[in-house]
Amino acid sequence: MLFRSSKEEKVLYITYEKELAKKAKETFEEMGAENVEALTFKELMTITDFNGRSKKFKFRFKDHFRSWFLRSRSNVEFLRQANIISPNYYDAFSTSYVFFRGVIEGSLDNLGKKDERDLILTKEEFLAKVEGEDGLSKEQKEAIYYVALAYERHLQKEGGITDNKFAQRMIRHGKKEIYDAVVVDEYQDLTELQLFAITQVLKGL
Repeated sequence: MLFRSSKEEKVLYITYEKELAKKAKETFEEMGAENVEALTFKELMTITDFNGRSKKFKFRFKDHFRSWFLRSRSNVEFLRQANIISPNYYDAFSTSYVFFRGVIEGSLDNLGKKDERDLILTKEEFLAKVEGEDGLSKEQKEAIYYVALAYERHLQKEGGITDNKFAQRMIRHGKKEIYDAVVVDEYQDLTELQLFAITQVLKGL
């Protein structure tokens, strides 16, 4: 097995879910696989922290987006846009978050962008990327982008950083070769940017 191949080889097992990483750690300990480190992507962010700077970042995840979304519904125009996505609060919130994190912010197409204030897809880029998306009208897609852009501006104002933004920092910072091999569990939970960022901690790539 990969985990028993050589104790000199350092292997990264990575997942997005905390419980999966916890179970994996227990399993690897039982196997005596001392060369395997089981981490969540959030934990990986803390060991590629630019000499301790990550401790000063205001990390923002799904719960932050949810509370912001709920507060923003007091704005008449925001509420109108949210209702275009779905009149159901939870559906509008979850759909907006999935597209913000997975596409608008998490796309590899954002890699070439230099301005840290605009490290997301433009509206035109987003609409082109989801052109074939079934079940959503153009009006709904535009409303999703409206919500995403509003949240991006909110993050900029408060100095918050998402996991995708940290992935971009990891990539721009350059390779930090730590691991000989990587195993990604539930890879669909990670964005394109995050998967690419993981390669930055691999040796020989």
